[in-house]
Formats: sequence, C-alpha cells, structure tokens
Amino acid sequence: MEEFLELGLTMFNRILKNNPCHEPAGPKGGQFCSGDSKGAGGSLSNPPMGKFAKTAATLFAAVMLAVNEKTFDSRSAPDVIKQPVTTKEAMYKKASEALPLYEKFMGDVATILDATVSHDLMKSLDDVDSGIKGPMVVIAPLKTEESFMRKVMGENNGAFDSVGDLVRGMVMVDTIAELPQVIDALKSSGAVFARPVKNRFEKPTPSGYRDIMMNITLPNGHIAEVQINTKAMVSAKERLGHPLYVQERAIPAAAKMAGRAITPEENVRIAELQKQQNDIYIRAFQQSLGLVVKRERYKIQWIY
Repeated sequence: MEEFLELGLTMFNRILKNNPCHEPAGPKGGQFCSGDSKGAGGSLSNPPMGKFAKTAATLFAAVMLAVNEKTFDSRSAPDVIKQPVTTKEAMYKKASEALPLYEKFMGDVATILDATVSHDLMKSLDDVDSGIKGPMVVIAPLKTEESFMRKVMGENNGAFDSVGDLVRGMVMVDTIAELPQVIDALKSSGAVFARPVKNRFEKPTPSGYRDIMMNITLPNGHIAEVQINTKAMVSAKERLGHPLYVQERAIPAAAKMAGRAITPEENVRIAELQKQQNDIYIRAFQQSLGLVVKRERYKIQWIY
C-alpha cells in the first residue's frame, strides 16, 4: 500500500511544483494545497475514505485546478460554434483547406511535448498496448459524410455551420498529471479558443466518459476540435465503450425518427448501457491517475 501512496505523493508534488496552488484559503485556495505528508488536507479530508483515496483525490483536485486556471480565458469565447460557411459543400471545402493548417498546429504541439505523431488511432493504441510511453498526437482524417450528416440532423438541428469536429485530432498522455502541460503546449502553439473548453474529467458524460475537449479557430477561419485525454480512457472508449454508446445513441434516434417519445423499456435499456459504460470508464479513470488499485476496499469512492 505504501508504494502506491508514495507514487501518488510524488506525482502530486510534481504537479504543485509546475502549477503552484493559491496559498490563501478559499474556493481555489487552501482546500487543495494545505495537505499533510499523507495526502490529507482541507475539505478533501472530509469524505470517509482511506489514505489511498485521499491521495488520489488530492492529486485529481490539483490537476483540475491547474486545468481550469489554464483554460479560464476560453470562457470569454462564444458558447456555440459558428463556422464561416453554411452549406455541406462549403464546409468540406473549407475543412480541406484547414486540414494542412491543423496538421502544422498539431505538429508544433508535438514538438513541444516531444510526442509522436500519427494518423492512425488504432495503431497508436496498439503501440500503447505494447508498452510505449510518452505523449502521442493523433490527427484524424476529415469526418465522413455519413457521420457528419448524422451529427447535423441528430444533434445540431440541421445546422451545418454548428459542427466543430469535421477537422479533429487528439493528444494522448499516460496520466492526468500531464494534462496541464498539454494545455500549455496548445496555447504556446497559438491555440485560439472558439468556445469555452469542456472539462469532462471534472464533469463526465452520463456514461462516465472523461476528456478535455476544445474547439480552436484555425488561420483560415475554420473551427476544429482538439481532444486531450489519457491513453487508458481512449483505449477504453475505442475498444469497449464506443460500441455500447452506439447502441445507446440509436434508441433516442429511432424514437425521434418515428416521431414518438422514448418508451419506459427503452429508458431501462439506456440505463443498462450507461451502467456498462460507467464500469468500463471507472477502471480507465483509475488507471489515468497513475495509481493501481489492488484491493477492493481501496476502491476510489469519490469519482462522482
């Protein structure tokens, strides 16, 4: 147990060294910084949890504080995406022009982070499985027309110009302790926030999936997407969680297509699918902390 605690404290101290907390007490102050040598401290010591969970909670709180501070300026951006063009054809033309600009931007990010660059997510995840460490930048191809239209009609009320992930990519890291460093690299590379950053590590989806998602404006005016996540969370999504999400997504889509409300039985099925996804993502989140849970009684209880 002590080795896990020591690993957590080492990571916590590294975060605080690179991202100093506020010293005064308050909502952004002492509750995250005034811990003792065992990882307890401030309001985080209130929940009934053991030393391991306190260390993990303190680590998580420190990272989230740093992430929120580094993305605070994104809150002045518009709440909704508004692309410079409004038709499907114009969107794809603009996106095709934007893709080389995006690749250069992400390449600059990779240079700062000393990261590998790939255009094949599954190959990158195979590299993760083989034990390769370090940041990875993955640049996706343009979104397929089928996927684009599904999003336009299913989520965006038919508005082509509100889709922000026609051009997209991600940065994957080994643990959440590296998230603030990635944000620094994005900003140093000239990221211009197109809307407020979504910190879904702090507020996960109903399925339990977590990431940091941001939209940036490229030099030609096109708005693209950047996801920041841990390798464990991305692997869990791509290999296990996404097929369940596809089933979940299909239920309300079918109801909408039929012009009816979701039935009680369908709501039960949605809840079952979300529970399965949550079980997958909880374990991935624990791995993302860089701490290994070996005993059931030390299971992290503060995740939600």
